[in-house]
Amino acid sequence: MLLYFFLVLGGLVVLMVSADCLIDGAERFACRLSIPPAVVGLTVVAFGTSLPELVVAVRATLGGAGGLALGNIIGSNTANVFFVLGAAALVTPFALTRQGQGGAIIVLVVAFVFLLFFAAYLAMIAVTAKG
Repeated sequence: MLLYFFLVLGGLVVLMVSADCLIDGAERFACRLSIPPAVVGLTVVAFGTSLPELVVAVRATLGGAGGLALGNIIGSNTANVFFVLGAAALVTPFALTRQGQGGAIIVLVVAFVFLLFFAAYLAMIAVTAKG
């Protein structure tokens, strides 16, 4: 039991350190390419919150549950947009210019469409492999 506690604690420490490194790297990358920080922040958050769902979708599809993969991607992205970003805005309100809002919406829509097509593709592979 104590071993599991330390494994979870160690995993949380590794998670915090790696998240810190990811954010620092993204910030340096954005500065070099003159990318607005809001766009980089939204991209890193989108990638970081969608990666676990992508892993679940791939495993579900390879296991023959393509519908589960598609539902997981749609549901998790909807929850991420409404709950995660909403909670962050409650803690630290932020303001985006009209230009920033347009860019953020475009990034979210493109990411959603990409993941939707990817899930559909994985579902198609699973159906083909079964039949």
